[in-house]
Amino acid sequence: MTGLSDWPRPFYDADAPGDRPFVVIAVFGSFAGRSLDLSKSRHRVAGPPAGLAVDIEPGALFREALEAPLIRTLYSETEPYARAAAAPEAMLIRGEPDDPSTLNYLRDTAGLVVAALEAAGGEPVAMDLNGFLLRTPEMWRNACWAPEEGDPHAYVHVFAHPDGEDELLTTRGLRTFGRPDIAFPGVAAAWRDEAVEVVQRLITTQARGGVAPEGQPIGIAGAPEGFVVRHAAAAEDPTFNNRHIRIVREGS
Repeated sequence: MTGLSDWPRPFYDADAPGDRPFVVIAVFGSFAGRSLDLSKSRHRVAGPPAGLAVDIEPGALFREALEAPLIRTLYSETEPYARAAAAPEAMLIRGEPDDPSTLNYLRDTAGLVVAALEAAGGEPVAMDLNGFLLRTPEMWRNACWAPEEGDPHAYVHVFAHPDGEDELLTTRGLRTFGRPDIAFPGVAAAWRDEAVEVVQRLITTQARGGVAPEGQPIGIAGAPEGFVVRHAAAAEDPTFNNRHIRIVREGS
């Protein structure tokens, strides 16, 4: 389609190990008597994302999710949270994209969410349930829809938790790309910024289709040597709602 930019996934290999992407986004608002007008030109989409279902659900269905401790810690004092909690309905966009070889499925999803926010009555908000990311329409447009080739980091949340005298860095949201989330324990204050940069690079590489192989060495400026990637044994962990990899120092 003329004028429609691809969102590339240059490291994708269909034969490489990895899961299929799974998208799950709720648009909170009121949809009674309203129609979704998805415009290929105005919303910059090729059409509805193939493989994803769109359903209107009662807002009460999401009360338990909104009461999750981490979501309450992040958002309970914010206006977007109050909007989501009070919404009578939510449009749920959910499923496995048919074609994960590019990020065009995410481009079309981003445009679909913009259209849903426009269609919703009241004061709508959107929540990416993989990444625990809650956004107003303006925030969604700026973070998820406006970037020319998409910004994977708009779909992935990075958290810092106490880990003794150090920090544990974790991510949520890489399930959107069919890739494992990341845990990095034992991050010392002296090289924290460098560790965050490593996590951000892994987010970008995986979202663009790459795979972090077991045992891959990880160099971190200012940190001790010997960090490698290890794939967690558990198929899924509730901390991530996804598989995950750990960055650990061998022999520590």
